[in-house]
Amino acid sequence: MRIFKKFILILFLCTYVCSVAQNQRAISGQVLDNITKQPLAGATVLIKNSGNGSITDANGKFSYIIKGKDIPNTILTISFVGHIIKDVKVGNASTFVIFLEQDNLSLDNVVITSSYGTKKRKEEAVGAITTVKAAELQVRQVAESFDKMLDGVAAGVLITGSSTIGSPVKIEIRGQGTLTPLNGNLTGTSTQPLIIIDGVIMSEEKGFDNQFFDGGASSEQFKNPLAKISPEDIEELTILKDAAAVGIYGADAANGVILVTTKKGKSKKPAFTFATQTGFSAPINQIKYLSGPQFYDIKKEYLISQGQSESQASGNAGSRLIDTDWFNLLNRNGSFNRYNFNASFGSRNWNFRSSFNALINEEPQKSNNFKRYGGNINVGFAKNKLSIQTSISPAYTVQNEPNTLFGFPLPPNIAAYNEDGSFSSLGYAGFGNPLAVAAQNTNETNVKSILVSINASYAFTKNLKIGVLFGTDYSDKYQTRYFSGENESGQFNGTFQALNENNNLITYPNWGRRFEFYRNSFRWNQSTTIMYERKRELHSFDGLLGLEIQSERTESRRVSGTGFVNPNVINTANEAKKTFSDNSLLNEDKRRSVFSQFNYNYNKRYFVLLNIRRDESSAFGSDVNAALNGGLGLSWNVSNENFLKKNKTIDFLRLRTSFGVTGNSRIGSYRALGLYNLDVTGNDGYNGGTYATPSTAPNPNLSWERNYKFNIGLDFNFLDKFKITGEFFIDNRNDIITSETTPAEIGFTSIQINGASMVNQGVELTLQANWIKNPNFAWTTNFNISKIQNKVTDLNGFGETFSVAALGRAQKIGVSTSAIWGAPFAGIDQATGRELFFQNGQLYDAASYSNLFTVANAEIIGDSAPDFFGGIQNSFTFFKKLNLGIRASYRYGDSFTIDDELVSQYRVIVNRNLSVNAIDHWRQQGDITQNPSVTDNNPIISNSSRFLYDASHIKIQNVNLSYVVPMDKMKVNWIKTVNFFVDISNVFYIYKTKSPADRNGVAEFRFKYPEARTLTFGFQANF
Repeated sequence: MRIFKKFILILFLCTYVCSVAQNQRAISGQVLDNITKQPLAGATVLIKNSGNGSITDANGKFSYIIKGKDIPNTILTISFVGHIIKDVKVGNASTFVIFLEQDNLSLDNVVITSSYGTKKRKEEAVGAITTVKAAELQVRQVAESFDKMLDGVAAGVLITGSSTIGSPVKIEIRGQGTLTPLNGNLTGTSTQPLIIIDGVIMSEEKGFDNQFFDGGASSEQFKNPLAKISPEDIEELTILKDAAAVGIYGADAANGVILVTTKKGKSKKPAFTFATQTGFSAPINQIKYLSGPQFYDIKKEYLISQGQSESQASGNAGSRLIDTDWFNLLNRNGSFNRYNFNASFGSRNWNFRSSFNALINEEPQKSNNFKRYGGNINVGFAKNKLSIQTSISPAYTVQNEPNTLFGFPLPPNIAAYNEDGSFSSLGYAGFGNPLAVAAQNTNETNVKSILVSINASYAFTKNLKIGVLFGTDYSDKYQTRYFSGENESGQFNGTFQALNENNNLITYPNWGRRFEFYRNSFRWNQSTTIMYERKRELHSFDGLLGLEIQSERTESRRVSGTGFVNPNVINTANEAKKTFSDNSLLNEDKRRSVFSQFNYNYNKRYFVLLNIRRDESSAFGSDVNAALNGGLGLSWNVSNENFLKKNKTIDFLRLRTSFGVTGNSRIGSYRALGLYNLDVTGNDGYNGGTYATPSTAPNPNLSWERNYKFNIGLDFNFLDKFKITGEFFIDNRNDIITSETTPAEIGFTSIQINGASMVNQGVELTLQANWIKNPNFAWTTNFNISKIQNKVTDLNGFGETFSVAALGRAQKIGVSTSAIWGAPFAGIDQATGRELFFQNGQLYDAASYSNLFTVANAEIIGDSAPDFFGGIQNSFTFFKKLNLGIRASYRYGDSFTIDDELVSQYRVIVNRNLSVNAIDHWRQQGDITQNPSVTDNNPIISNSSRFLYDASHIKIQNVNLSYVVPMDKMKVNWIKTVNFFVDISNVFYIYKTKSPADRNGVAEFRFKYPEARTLTFGFQANF
């Protein structure tokens, strides 16, 4: 009996063990990209029918023990961002190698959420984030920097540039970043977004609180630092707007953040691309000026009004027979050439891409040109738990622009050349013949720069990873300007004495002027992050904890001199004999930060994001040098609810909201502690030593600007054709840094305080439509519109302030900071020829109004910010070979004022020209005109609405037609694809207000020097 019981027990144990063995199996495998054959770090393996959740491994590998009643029928569901989800039945296998196909549609929905290595599917990203791919940026358009290409591309992003190549571009994300300056200077708190390229925080190029370094007429000409990045090397741009998106950047994110990702190697086999583009450009919408005879007649009329007789005025008005078209003499058809070559390859562990690019732009202005030579090297390594990505982007830019007198229109009845062919003299000291200036003067800027980014990560476990990022932005800029004594721009009053080669003391005229500007900037940032991620079928969360250190140092130097022994050749400033100055300035800032971010989602329906950051900056006083910022975001993916899962109309529906606070610490160098000037050359201080004098008042209470952000968003995709994103936001900007006038007794004229607040609020709407998609024809549209309102809410400490400048700026509580103030023009008095104005319902002529008008009773006559703006892009594809892209941007409701010297400030006619609009002036009683009589007695009321123009317009920005050559039919194996294209940039404008026939209007007056339309042809070949 006992033997039988033992047998039964043994049989039961064997059965149990076999049963357990049949219901448990160890499996392992690796998830690879089907194109690159590289491990997909972070791939998720979900084990269905087993009840054991999921596993994620940073190396793309998985190892797991499956338990279940029916193991062979258990399904492994493998997913990875940007790839098609794949189901694999376990069957009898224990080892798997699984290849995932890239999902192009899904790739469009992958969002980079920070420069710290975080990314999400669009449906999981809580913040207000816009991603712009290289194709949407249309890098074939003619622009030297990618910021100009952003115009009209993204909702809420307003781009304002100038017609001058290489100049800084103003980028506004959701409205102005600070109050509009009353005096128009460029110093003060930064209004630009934080721009980060491959993790490298970019430096700005802007003025300082010093007369020699403020961007004035005789100081350094600022250049666009983004011009050193070739648009062809950009993979995508990510624009972060609300607190949920930018809160992780804390004190530098008040104006939004733009993340730039450069291209990396993807192909397994070596791949090469060569592209070239060439064409020509010509000015459009140039201002029309008076011809020689027209100028003569108006100048004669003006001289008679001053009391000269008919014969005297005729003799003093110059020649009526000379008609010099200065614009045509100073301009030409420019040329544009761009070249790009890149090579890339990838392997199981490595990816590599390198590029070289050159841009040579001979501008329509004679003697002016812009050249850039640069490249990019991206090298990546990933094996097991280690991943390293390195990016190096060197660049060298050269800009020559001696032809810069387009803002000073010269009289047309002066000959450009003497009879012997030499350049004529104009007779105006300090203003030379512009043809001589372009040929004899020098204005050259050289910038050497390099961006370096090193990003490494190591996965300790399948859920825990540490990352280290180090980035540097180095730039060395040198600008030289020389005004030659051969022309009047370098001929000044006075003399000096110097010894000649025979040691004799000789008197020389004060001719020749030299400026040299040096700007050396070095910025680095280093961050260490710890990331933890846990995914479950219902509950998933991830967290990020980081430490960041930043340092920025900019050294600027200005050397100038006048009076040279041989002024007709280019001299260095040290050779100056009359005057010499050497000024230097150091701008330095150091920061350290701790930041964290937490994401949670329940069943991919409900999402929570929380970020917080503590920043410390040397720019502020010791009591207020730290700031705490952060954001909270909530999202509800309605389309994943059971009641919508089977809906065939709605593809995706989500609601989002966020709230948080960010800051602005980019205010200058140790401004809270005050600035001082150090005399190192005069040796005229105490006992002949050097001495320091205070220049800017200290304020130990000066603190961070704060931006309290609120956002509500809706994402709605339907009918598998349309994608709509709508946003409503309120940005309350508090503690804005402004200058307050101080009593003279304290030794300073002003002090900087946190003295103002304002609010930006608005709505954004983006529509993407795939109207038609079939093998023979496809049509897609991207459209966006934004409406932003601004209002000043507080001017603490100094009340409402106004400017007396011609720009008509003012700051007043309850009014937009961008409002234009002035006098409402009511026409020209038909009896007297004087201007008429309204004031409190009464009509006054200019003589009476000039005594009555003050800045205190000025009225709002316009606004330089648009009521709404946006852009539209259409792309048409025919037979998968021919593609037509049309891109436009638009603004409505923005205004600008012109200088009255262009129209009717007749006193300037003694040495400069007027626009043809001056022809329409009052001559006799009964005349109905827009301009007063030609006389020196007209009161100057610069802020008259007569000089205000409505800039509402639609701009056809870019048209591109490309054709893909069917190389498969040509049996050329070593060439993969060839693409030929034609591109037109700055095609034309459609303004709300048309220019009068043969007169200037908004189109002509909008830029003193006109923009250029450029037509280019090119091709791209892939090998």
